[in-house]
Amino acid sequence: QPGQSLASTEQATSDPDLYYSRKNFKRPELQVSPHRTFEEEASILDQFFPGGRAYCMGSVNRADCWYLYTVSPGRPRYRPNAARHNLPHNRIGKIHREPDQTLEVLMMDLDPEKMKWFYKNICPTAAEATKKSGIDRLIPEMMIDDYQFEPCGYSMNGLMRSVPSSRKGYGGYMTIHITPEPEFSYVSFETNVPQKSYKDLIARVVATFGPKQFVLTFFTSVESGASIGIEDDSCSVPQYSDYDVDDIQICRLQGYDLTYALYNRFPS
Repeated sequence: QPGQSLASTEQATSDPDLYYSRKNFKRPELQVSPHRTFEEEASILDQFFPGGRAYCMGSVNRADCWYLYTVSPGRPRYRPNAARHNLPHNRIGKIHREPDQTLEVLMMDLDPEKMKWFYKNICPTAAEATKKSGIDRLIPEMMIDDYQFEPCGYSMNGLMRSVPSSRKGYGGYMTIHITPEPEFSYVSFETNVPQKSYKDLIARVVATFGPKQFVLTFFTSVESGASIGIEDDSCSVPQYSDYDVDDIQICRLQGYDLTYALYNRFPS
């Protein structure tokens, strides 16, 4: 089943922003409450976080969509009598003092040849799986802490010394979680490491795991200026020769812009 994430971004002089997101489940009826529906999850979160907001990206009447719950305690109040497009961006959302961006790639129906490295009978150690799969080459200079599950499955977290942070520790991270079984293979990839353009990184991630379908989400703050990797104005997301872009949504949240896209391999 697709993974879930609960993350916060916190500035030194402000309350934290909180984000909970996940892809829709293939078999929601098999989940325990409150995870059978996103509406139930959002209702539980509302009890802890007054003012939280729930969103769905993608088509609600098709098999694939992505859910997001956000909390921004420090946001200023809306000005309902002012035209939204005439407001400076930081008046619409809270002010973020640090540049911030997050790329997430959620991949389904993976190439079995690329998934074989995540079985313990083929790669007995996590370090071997990391190297043979090419995960160690996705973002160079990443300090990797990896784990290989029994009999299969893989998880890693990485930190990057060269990415600064106003808080203690390192500011750059990468995380990957893998379910390799062919009946429900799934890989999630996430990073906040700055890139001039994310198109090449996305291509490396997709080539490493070989999905038939993937969802891309990209958060960027006002101060970031990061580009997802658009080469021209004909499409709002990067394009790849082996994949069709079947759905795109772009929205402005509290201090962040969010891009969502669904890709399917062509030909299937």
